[in-house]
Amino acid sequence: MLNRKIIKDRNLFKIDNHYTKPPKRVFAISFTIGIIIFVILGFALAEERWDEFFGNFDKLTNLFGDFFKWDFNDWTQKHGLPNSFLETSFYNLGQTIKLAFVGTFLGIILCLPFSVLASRSIVSNRYVNNISRGFLAIFRTIPSFAMAMIIAGYFLTGYGSSVIGIIFFSFSVAGKLFYEKIEQIDTKVFTTMQATGANKFQSFKKAVLPQISTNLLSISLYTLETNIRYFSVIAIVTGLDSYGDLIRSTLDSSEFNKSGFLLTIFAITILLIELFIFLIRNYIIEEKDFLLEKKLINKIQKPYKNIDRLSNVQFYINYILTKQINEKIANTTDIKELEVLKLQKKKLISEFKKQYKLDVKNDKEKYKKLFKENKESLFVKVDFVDHLVRIDKITKTKIANECLIVREQIKAQVENTIKIETEKFKKTLTPESVLKRCQKHILKELCFLQLFYSYLFSWLKMLIFH
Repeated sequence: MLNRKIIKDRNLFKIDNHYTKPPKRVFAISFTIGIIIFVILGFALAEERWDEFFGNFDKLTNLFGDFFKWDFNDWTQKHGLPNSFLETSFYNLGQTIKLAFVGTFLGIILCLPFSVLASRSIVSNRYVNNISRGFLAIFRTIPSFAMAMIIAGYFLTGYGSSVIGIIFFSFSVAGKLFYEKIEQIDTKVFTTMQATGANKFQSFKKAVLPQISTNLLSISLYTLETNIRYFSVIAIVTGLDSYGDLIRSTLDSSEFNKSGFLLTIFAITILLIELFIFLIRNYIIEEKDFLLEKKLINKIQKPYKNIDRLSNVQFYINYILTKQINEKIANTTDIKELEVLKLQKKKLISEFKKQYKLDVKNDKEKYKKLFKENKESLFVKVDFVDHLVRIDKITKTKIANECLIVREQIKAQVENTIKIETEKFKKTLTPESVLKRCQKHILKELCFLQLFYSYLFSWLKMLIFH
């Protein structure tokens, strides 16, 4: 069967004198109609007066406009209060991030043993598995703000109850994701190490942990990001002055410009955290310094990285039609000759596009004409593929087939170049270059860990238990 990348239309070939047809879209059409009916019934049965709702869009527009009427001159004034609005905003935002970080860290540390015990690929005792999974499920069914309310009502208030609520949330959510990832690993190395005399802890450290380290980091960072957004709700429940409480107070007092400012700063903060997480994952955790030949491979692949994303017409122009003239342009130093070659290239592309559109148009007209007269002659045998091709697709199929052949040739050439250059690189590799990269990576890890633990210990001091 011809590669699907060549031709997108499924009405192309005739098999055993029968025309191929696309699958029926009964499900998609029925599902769409059902959704439309439910939406109409929902609006019809709702008690609200929808005419008033749709008639008040101008008020909604004005409300969004008020969100961005910021007055920094007024917000920097204290107005008899200990701090100005801006100082209070950034202080509460910093407290939210700090406490969410502490709660996430402690929750993940606590959930790791339960995740390992819940994984059947590591612990073969079903009783232990079921008890650990049940323990995680129980905490997952209790909302974090409800747990925070219980703690605040019976034990303590302030930072402690809020952090404990975050710990329970991180414990329940990250624990389930962790043990699911652990069960998906390849356990052959783990069992082999045990068979050769290593204990379970050593086998887990050497065989399992390297396979799940990236997933552990991703889940931890996802939990942290979620906790930063969710902490505002928990802090309101526990009576803690937080960023969420500040947003609620500005909305209650109809200070929508302050609310808009707070929401905007919060969104920017989340984006910056995402950027920070991306940098940590790509430049510290993944140990790119040890992938010595990666830069060489990327350099070879870079010119051809996006060839599969190009359309057939664009690929044909770039790699087949203008291949020779591009080589001349690359090797030419004379400015006048270069200008002449560029004009020739532009003219060649323009003529090809006109001729291509004309050929496609002629194919379609011929198809329409034959469709009315004789449907049996709609498919013809061509010399560039082994299948019958519908008449209105001859030009497109010809271009697509040429592109497919050249694409495969380019990929084979790139793979061969990578193989040759990698072998040369390995022959010239020295212990000094490897140790230099190793020192660089260790230095980055030490800086990151020092920053991480210094912030962790300083934030732990903030917790006030009453």
